[in-house]
Amino acid sequence: MIKHLSFEGLLPITVDEALAIVESVMDNKRLTEVQKIVFRLSWEGKSYQEIAQVSNCTSGYIKDVGFQLWKQLSESFGEKVGKHNLQSVIKRYLKSRQDDGPPAGFLEKSIVDELPLIELFSQLREAGFPLGIGEYKLLLEALQKGFGTSDRTSLYRLCKTLWVKSAEDKRLFDYHFELIVKESQEAIPAIPEKPANSAPETEDSGIIETAPILTEETSKPIISAPPPELVKAIEDEVQAAKAVMQATNKYEAISDRQFILTSEYFPVTRRQMKQSWRYLRRPVREGPPVELDVEATVNQIGRQGILLSPVLVPRRINRSQLLLLIDRDGSMVPFHDLSQRLAETAVRGGRLGNAGIYYFQNCPVDYLYHDPYQLESEKIDRLLANLRPEKSAMLIFSDAGAARGGYSEERVELTAAFLQQIKTKVRYVAWLNPMPESRWQGTTAGKVARLVPMFEMTRRGLQETIGLLRGKSQSSVFVGTE
Repeated sequence: MIKHLSFEGLLPITVDEALAIVESVMDNKRLTEVQKIVFRLSWEGKSYQEIAQVSNCTSGYIKDVGFQLWKQLSESFGEKVGKHNLQSVIKRYLKSRQDDGPPAGFLEKSIVDELPLIELFSQLREAGFPLGIGEYKLLLEALQKGFGTSDRTSLYRLCKTLWVKSAEDKRLFDYHFELIVKESQEAIPAIPEKPANSAPETEDSGIIETAPILTEETSKPIISAPPPELVKAIEDEVQAAKAVMQATNKYEAISDRQFILTSEYFPVTRRQMKQSWRYLRRPVREGPPVELDVEATVNQIGRQGILLSPVLVPRRINRSQLLLLIDRDGSMVPFHDLSQRLAETAVRGGRLGNAGIYYFQNCPVDYLYHDPYQLESEKIDRLLANLRPEKSAMLIFSDAGAARGGYSEERVELTAAFLQQIKTKVRYVAWLNPMPESRWQGTTAGKVARLVPMFEMTRRGLQETIGLLRGKSQSSVFVGTE
């Protein structure tokens, strides 16, 4: 008889938490994007056929990816893992950790309160990380369940697993983590280590074997008093961390009612986007005469005195060819909704039937992608070969590195090479940046703005972009090749 395990007392596990658990068990080995798609949709009970339809891949390829994924998870968890027992395996793993009690070095709540999590979280957000209250809550819940609690190295690995999504993210994360932890090292109580196995003390010693306790006396040599001007700031951060921890301890969901839910929080509304795109159309009458010209027909009747035959003209066809290149992932994650609206309004609202939507990450190199998941690729050379230079225009939507405030000479060189590659194939090129112009200075975006006309993503900026793509600007598209 199969024994049914009870998971009472365990909170419902989200797919993001499950992914974090899996990567932690796999020694922080990151899953590929396709593996994550298979994992997420398998967690929701989707079939391989449904996963293939969502990911625009063949069913056979998805099955191969799933086979390799389940094989890796089976080796990591020490039991057979598949599509149908995925959730039960994760829950059994959490249940076993719960039954074993808190792991060695488990952080007491008072110690967690003193960790510089709020400061690290705030610094990473200012650096451009796409973090919200959900990611912060996930970290606190993981700490409560025993992850990343043995020492500072394990805390580093936990934060990196939950918050870092790319190599650039890792570089910024390492810098801020090292900086903040180093500055706070003297002000943070030492994380207790697992006591070494030793013979129990005798009664004569008067000492009872207990878990190490941080007392006021023992912590005095470790904790140094902060400067008076920083006391208020530290107290505010500790109170903020305690407030979030208290809500998490009681498993209270943060209510969404305190936030304003609206679809019109973008700098440019959907209606304004549609209106702007319509100016880009170039209607030309081509083909056989099939459309009635009412005015010409009426004039003909006036001259002849009778309707002999109607006057027909060719149908209007939009001959403008727009290529919309959208930067995805990385620092562009906060702008995914904005880029999606930009693409939708271009194709539907702007009625630009010849608009081609392509995706890339950081800089187009060799390939562009037809889907936002970057699974279906097309070589740039092949794409450019099918363009008609006299009718084509290209709009690039990217922060060009301004979101993180960094500078990359390599990214500038790759962007310059791409612009040179399309120079003879595309008549007009413009760059639309979701970051305000005040954030471009000193970043990669500031240098790229010297190579191609770059506009801020505002209503005026979008109108100026459309005007340039229509050929209204007198300035050259390529104003430099630095």
